[in-house]
Amino acid sequence: MYIDALLIVEGNADKAYISSLVDINIVTTNGLDIPKDELIFIKEVSKTKKVYVLTDPDEAGENIRERIHKQVPNSIDLRIKSDDCHKGHKKGVAECDKDVIINLFKTLESNNQRRNDEITAIDLYECGLLGKNNSKELRKEVSLKYHLGKCNAKTMIDRLNLLGINKNELKDLWK
Repeated sequence: MYIDALLIVEGNADKAYISSLVDINIVTTNGLDIPKDELIFIKEVSKTKKVYVLTDPDEAGENIRERIHKQVPNSIDLRIKSDDCHKGHKKGVAECDKDVIINLFKTLESNNQRRNDEITAIDLYECGLLGKNNSKELRKEVSLKYHLGKCNAKTMIDRLNLLGINKNELKDLWK
């Protein structure tokens, strides 16, 4: 299931679990200290795409949710019931039954299809953003230009595509 949006979750376990069930771009907060560059990226995305917030059903999750809503007022809450997400003593998104997560995202699915002109690793390579001695520095420049935050090549591809940057636009940067 592909959802053309951005999802904000608390941690890497949540991201890994959801990524195994749903094809959606995900940013982790890693607690309350959301890096400034990540917030800038989230705000940029929110101008053209839906931004969903899915945090654990606890006090820390609510605090993170409030902080995101202050920074990105048009972000949309996704909620899971506390009773639906526990394994042993832990409660949280990563502990939800897979059917709970799938059903939550099924409500969001709506004619979401990938674009034909999405950026791929080959495009990054052709632009010198992969495989060359200075590719890391060039990726840093692109990241600053589009407010992508600190990211590796795979994350850059995901974020450029999420922002709707196409192959030609990326290639025009280096002419």
